[in-house]
Amino acid sequence: MAASIEVGTTPHGLAITPDGSLVLVAGFGTNQVEAIDTGSNQLVWQAPVPQPHNLAITADGQTVYAASQKQDAPSLAIIDIPSGTLTGSVPLDHAPRALNVGPDGGEVFFTQAGVDSVQVLDRGSNQIVARIPTGASPHHPLFTPDGKVGLVVAQGPGELDLFDPVTYARTGSVKVGDMPHWIAASSDNQVAYVTNEKSNDVSVVDLGTMTVATTIPVGNAPRKIVLQPGAVPLANDHQMAPAPQAPAPQAPASVAAPGQGPGTAVSIAGFAFVPSTITVAAGQSITWTNTDPVAHTSTSDDRTSWDSGDLGPHASFSTTFAQPGTYAYHCTIHPFIRGTVIVK
Repeated sequence: MAASIEVGTTPHGLAITPDGSLVLVAGFGTNQVEAIDTGSNQLVWQAPVPQPHNLAITADGQTVYAASQKQDAPSLAIIDIPSGTLTGSVPLDHAPRALNVGPDGGEVFFTQAGVDSVQVLDRGSNQIVARIPTGASPHHPLFTPDGKVGLVVAQGPGELDLFDPVTYARTGSVKVGDMPHWIAASSDNQVAYVTNEKSNDVSVVDLGTMTVATTIPVGNAPRKIVLQPGAVPLANDHQMAPAPQAPAPQAPASVAAPGQGPGTAVSIAGFAFVPSTITVAAGQSITWTNTDPVAHTSTSDDRTSWDSGDLGPHASFSTTFAQPGTYAYHCTIHPFIRGTVIVK
């Protein structure tokens, strides 16, 4: 390791300008986007953005879009890179997740929590001009280097969905691993690599045959993946080893701590706790049930009062509140999901 650069608490996404001169950091915990000069490894500007999660830079290196996941006020923040100045904001109805600038530079393609489609934002008007249907819980959108194929992972069914970036039509899907998170595409436009967070592997997808050519075990919970510029697979098409057929490990149907006394319920639905604030009497229990297609947690902000661990789809967790007080909590997997328990 050559250097360590202090950027504050809970940094999320990174993006590098096309000329390689700046690394931009989404400072979720610091509520700002930060720019690091790659020559000096020093911060050169900080722009205020509430809870930024991921970033997308335009091809000319002049503008960055930041996915702001502020509770009750999600948006896409627009920042001028040379000056580090916030120049605009696009209000959204759901928290943005991952995003990329489209092949022609005129649009931003992004996903939202609880919305089963890719949103297409026209950069000129800052209006949503299309919604591309996907499998449940889409995350990272990407394009092949030639710009002809759009890719997005759908975490609920565990698939890679393909779409036409010009017509916005969905063109196919390939079953990958459990909880796919991120995509990288080879420079020859023939192969997509997909990280699978729950099955602990990478799916190597042949985009010509629309099949998984091989699956590579990589250890626990892989998320981000990148390819070196110009990289192409050493083996392609039918020379690749076949994907193993063993099923991915499944999340348990439920994880429950025993509750005592009369209980009440909170749903985890659409990437939100419903209701977000709940009041109970001392001695009552609360049961959280995950109705989303992906895993969540219910975890107290102090990390000691309670922690459900990962709750897969349809799983539940219960705990009893003995002491009066106000308890803030969140999902550790998706920290923009927040709630409050009031015990009287």
